[in-house]
Amino acid sequence: MSYNVRGLNSPQKRTFLKHDIKKDNPDIIYLQETHFSSKSHITNKIHGYSNTFYANAEKKKAGVAILIKDSVDFQLISLNTSPVGRYLILTCMLNKTI
Repeated sequence: MSYNVRGLNSPQKRTFLKHDIKKDNPDIIYLQETHFSSKSHITNKIHGYSNTFYANAEKKKAGVAILIKDSVDFQLISLNTSPVGRYLILTCMLNKTI
């Protein structure tokens, strides 16, 4: 599932996102335009998605994230992120397949 969240700094937006995730129950979530600073991230982790990866910008602009459900057979091989929060590339094994 992919969301263009247009910023997640508002608690209301995070609550709506968590509600949608709980309702749809996706295995992998792609978030665009998170607008977190480089030292920030989703402060309240989303239950059941402990495999969470971010690429954030220095200022609150851009930013992407990938969340992978705990029940997915996941193994990270490598992670490549943009220093300005434009992309996030995961090389991984999902269900024993690269």
